[in-house]
Amino acid sequence: MTIKYTVLDPAKNITIIVQTPVKKQDRRFVADLLMKQEPSSEQVGFLEGNVLDMAGGEFCGNATRCAAVLAKANTIICAGLEIKCDGTAAFIPKELDGIKHFIKLEMMPKEQAEEEIKMQSNGEAIGFMFFDESKMELKPLVYVPTADTLYWENSCASGSVAVGKYLSEKYCKEIDVDLKQPGGILKVKTSPEDKYVVIDGKVDIIKTGELCIPELNY
Repeated sequence: MTIKYTVLDPAKNITIIVQTPVKKQDRRFVADLLMKQEPSSEQVGFLEGNVLDMAGGEFCGNATRCAAVLAKANTIICAGLEIKCDGTAAFIPKELDGIKHFIKLEMMPKEQAEEEIKMQSNGEAIGFMFFDESKMELKPLVYVPTADTLYWENSCASGSVAVGKYLSEKYCKEIDVDLKQPGGILKVKTSPEDKYVVIDGKVDIIKTGELCIPELNY
């Protein structure tokens, strides 16, 4: 079986989108092979039509934006959520299923943070968003146990949603900020009355590729 895929760059949160149909039970296996072939990647999603399934079953905002660019779609469904998209912008609900984020206002030692996030996950995808409001900087740590991945991500769209929600509720006003992250900037816009946060930023297509997997034959 030959897997066709595209590698995209949304603020250096390098994402592989698989465009060949892959059975659900084989996706973890395929994702592991792809991430070895593309070592700069941080996550893998499987796109069929406008439905995006991440390798770990989690919701991913940046992968949703990537899928919208590839599919030229106004709506992407990820982790059961129907996300309205406009080009590279995604209108992501403040109340997210598929991943839980915690805003951390003080940085922790790397090893301590990695140990604590694993202890706190209870088998669900979880993010620690280390947020410095004075510099408007975010350092995301994301753990997805079902995919067995733990990354200090270069950017995190769903974590940026959590920051947007936090700021709009803290100041009770509309928020429109450039949120600096290790890999670049994500634009975050919302208000206390909104049920969603608009996340926008560049999405570059790096390459397309193929991977032959003899073990799969369908």
